[in-house]
Amino acid sequence: MKISNNLNSSGNQYFGMALKIKPQAKRFLKDARMSEINSIGEVGKKAANHKHFDIIIDEYGPYIQAKEYKNYYRAPFRVSQYDDKALTVSSDSVNLEGKIGPDYIKSLNFDYLSKEAAKEEYSKLASMNIIDQTAEVVDLLENNFLKFEVKYAGEPINVASKNDTIDKLFKAYGVE
Repeated sequence: MKISNNLNSSGNQYFGMALKIKPQAKRFLKDARMSEINSIGEVGKKAANHKHFDIIIDEYGPYIQAKEYKNYYRAPFRVSQYDDKALTVSSDSVNLEGKIGPDYIKSLNFDYLSKEAAKEEYSKLASMNIIDQTAEVVDLLENNFLKFEVKYAGEPINVASKNDTIDKLFKAYGVE
């Protein structure tokens, strides 16, 4: 009798699949710097275990998509220090369809234990290419998911839950 373990392990290259490259991404990749293209494979390996966010690359470049919510954050990101121990990371005023304008600015705030840690993260983010920067922001979001969920999460995209609620309403109050 042979027993095998069929569970996905975090070492599996397909676990989580947090990096997704859409077919339209060729347009972006043709214009990208070689350092950005080389970063994509490493980012894919690093992001494979993320539970709450995906990095998606399309014709406009990378963006971060919350798996359970409609929230997205388009790269490149601007980083500013609004406090000695806190950073603000803002998307570059571009929505998913490539529309530009102040209505599409999205900002995230991250708190740090020390001024030095905040400065170190600021320097790190400010010096990265667009792909590595996106991966770093995903790491920040993953590590601060509870705060994200309370403060930033928008409307859930859980269609099954919505349909279940609708079915319960019809069962309780529906008429024929």
